[in-house]
Amino acid sequence: MEGILSYNFVFYLSDLFYHLIFYDYFPLWKFEPVPKDKQLGLTGVHISLLIMCIKYPCTILIYLGDFPTGRLSKRFIYIAMWVMI
Repeated sequence: MEGILSYNFVFYLSDLFYHLIFYDYFPLWKFEPVPKDKQLGLTGVHISLLIMCIKYPCTILIYLGDFPTGRLSKRFIYIAMWVMI
């Protein structure tokens, strides 16, 4: 479980770094709030944080769930397969 937490931390840091440095100049998407979101005061930053807290842990658990523990070549093939996906 400790390894999963460290991978999560890398995802969070990289996404926060993107939002801190590049979000104003190169946005990947623009959040247009619907009236209910305006009432709640939700912004694009809130939505990004929700994505980080839900999507990243699930993605990492899917990836690491079947990670091979055998030879180095099996590990390399497994990582290459996920990079291609």
